[in-house]
Amino acid sequence: MQYGANKFLFTGDAETRAEKDMLAAHLIPIVDVLKVSHHGAKESTNANILSQANPTYAAISVGLDNPYHHSTAEAHSTA
Repeated sequence: MQYGANKFLFTGDAETRAEKDMLAAHLIPIVDVLKVSHHGAKESTNANILSQANPTYAAISVGLDNPYHHSTAEAHSTA
């Protein structure tokens, strides 16, 4: 999505396989804001996605009390 000069990438619940497919198809643009995939789960938003998108900001959408324990420490240290 683009709003004015700002570009955003919303990855939804994409996990590793979907991210690999998006990278292979050259579908990851350079963006200002990245919505981290799958609520910051361990199997999402890998270093390759971050390298390609090169976001200035990354947002993780999670609830305070969730049974899946998202977002993971890996998501915080990578993003």
